[in-house]
Amino acid sequence: MTFKDCAKYYPLDYTYVGDYSLNETYTKDQLDSDTIAEALEWNDESAIPFIVYDAATQKFENWYYAFWRVKGYLNETYEMDGFYPATNSESFGWEKVDPNSIIYAPDDELANELCFGPDMGKNDDFRREQVAYGFDVEAYTNGTIFTTREKLEKFLSEE
Repeated sequence: MTFKDCAKYYPLDYTYVGDYSLNETYTKDQLDSDTIAEALEWNDESAIPFIVYDAATQKFENWYYAFWRVKGYLNETYEMDGFYPATNSESFGWEKVDPNSIIYAPDDELANELCFGPDMGKNDDFRREQVAYGFDVEAYTNGTIFTTREKLEKFLSEE
């Protein structure tokens, strides 16, 4: 990929590279206000939490997407089309993005589709929704993925 293509498809600091992990599972009775706040309101700039309701088991699963941000573009071949996105951290230094990772770049089209409006692809609130949507489109569309306390509390009150 050329440097220009890398910069276009993987914008610095706005492209997330990571994977999903299950944190905890709850029954409806366990979801009090403090538990919901703890599950959904993390203060971590490298993880995005959300809760998924599994109707089959009637349990709520607290998932998170842990990620690194793309911080640059590397080229080990010195060829004009040999660039690839990379992350950088104090612990690991520069690392080529693993193509098996789940990658989220800003997406103005999806932001508009999810009613955030045009040119909102880099908005933090949308990015949380983008990650939840990407986890399970059907569950997100059916309203059984919750990204905010308000959405989950509304669902619980209607059950």
